[in-house]
Amino acid sequence: MKQILLSSVLLLFGIFLEAQDYKDQIRIDFGRYVYHLTKKEFPQSMDYMNPDFLKIVPKDKLVEVMEKTFNDPDLEIELDSTEIISIDDKVLIKGENFAKLKYTNVLRMKFKGEKAVDTDAVLENLKAQFGDENVRYDSVSGFFNIRVFKDVVANSKDPKRWTFVVVEERQKPILAKLLPAEML
Repeated sequence: MKQILLSSVLLLFGIFLEAQDYKDQIRIDFGRYVYHLTKKEFPQSMDYMNPDFLKIVPKDKLVEVMEKTFNDPDLEIELDSTEIISIDDKVLIKGENFAKLKYTNVLRMKFKGEKAVDTDAVLENLKAQFGDENVRYDSVSGFFNIRVFKDVVANSKDPKRWTFVVVEERQKPILAKLLPAEML
């Protein structure tokens, strides 16, 4: 009887550790992805992008768009305070592991250059898009601070290496071509 109980406990402990291992790996890989984005190391961040997404939007085009966005001379953008809120249990679909995750970060945005910006109009527009409680303007630094909440689909054929794609509402038609319906 003791042997059966001990075996059961060890089995449950092993299942728990395996569950923690892949979620820890998702945290590590997502952290690397975000690190490269915050450091504007866009080619390196592509190593953590869903490879099927890169078949639809080529890596060089995506890097080009990111560089133009983050290096715009009239706009300063920074990412800060990334925090994973939750990671769902992984699901095996057609031989590939998927897990949904939710995260939040602060997007800091400041307009630069000669063009005058209607701060109040920008602030109201951002509040309408992200919610009143998630947008602040710092008049001293000139930065709009926006708390952003995002859904991400992590995928892996080997749970020791995960890639990601952020699920944006406007991109769902494209994502439907590469992600299982239950992940959207």
